[in-house]
Amino acid sequence: MESRDRWLTAGFAVVVIMLAIGLLPGGGPGYTEPTVLESVFGSRLMIWMARLLLVSAAFVLVVGGVFIVSSAAVRMSNGDWLRRVGPLEVSEVNLQEVETQLEFWRTAARESAAKIDELEAELRAVDGLARTSYEKGHS
Repeated sequence: MESRDRWLTAGFAVVVIMLAIGLLPGGGPGYTEPTVLESVFGSRLMIWMARLLLVSAAFVLVVGGVFIVSSAAVRMSNGDWLRRVGPLEVSEVNLQEVETQLEFWRTAARESAAKIDELEAELRAVDGLARTSYEKGHS
């Protein structure tokens, strides 16, 4: 097992060294009288550091994406989906509070629907009385 770890470490070191060498800039256009800004950003060291920074940022983004996707897959298999994904989490207390509020509003809607039915029945009765009264008055 130790020889496998050594080979992996050596392989990783070779990849890092090859990446660093591959990022070295080639010859660029020469300047006749470079300004200070051109001297700084025309430097091979600055170009190499910028490339290294971009590759490092891409590596961090890839690792972060893999972490979030794998975290979501593990959480889904454990039945914890929509509670926690990577660094994002919804607490159980908030979920219970939302469920309580949902039940409250469902009950309120049922009570309101019953009241609406009652008021509509009264309105039909009043409308019937008004029509009867109107017809008696105009006959």
